[in-house]
Amino acid sequence: KAKDGTYYNTYVIGGGWEPAPPGAMNLLCWNCRGLGTDSTVGELRHLVKRYRPSLLFLSETKMRDTKVRKFMWSLGFSGCFAVSRDGKSGGLALFWVQECTISLKHYSPNIIDVIVGSQENQMWRASFVYGEPKTELRHNFWDLLRFVRSQWSGPWLCAGDFNEVLSSDEFLSRGERREQQMRLFRECLEDCDLVDLGFAGPKYTWN
Repeated sequence: KAKDGTYYNTYVIGGGWEPAPPGAMNLLCWNCRGLGTDSTVGELRHLVKRYRPSLLFLSETKMRDTKVRKFMWSLGFSGCFAVSRDGKSGGLALFWVQECTISLKHYSPNIIDVIVGSQENQMWRASFVYGEPKTELRHNFWDLLRFVRSQWSGPWLCAGDFNEVLSSDEFLSRGERREQQMRLFRECLEDCDLVDLGFAGPKYTWN
């Protein structure tokens, strides 16, 4: 419940309804491949302490949502929304600091879609994604992103693990990446007016 008496989505827990101060907002996205080990939790705490993100997105938590929420206070965040794992895989979590205003728009095993407010009257959309792991079903996920785009005309950021690459030079494996599946990804980005922001550091993030 906000200070003005408005009730927000009951899936969202914690605080975070005050406008943030002006300035850049730091985001951290990580496919953690399970939060069930001390080493992973220790690395997560190190990353949060080093980069002090306003928003933290985790994919493949491999946990129930109720268990993931227990990390909220210990990591220094005041709000959390989590999606439970599907069987022994999947699971998403979004954490935010008190200065962020977060309104949940949509969620599924592949996306947490929110409206973010960093200043009064300055709202933007953020879709934190974990792309469909099954190649034959991935087109459904691309269509979901197109739908989100059709419902929003303001600033929009998509971040996370898309489970796809734009071209073969971004892929390193013994097997070959099919050109058709990469083309479908490129077409989705074009239809959604999304631009690859590029990167700094190792070409393959698992390094």
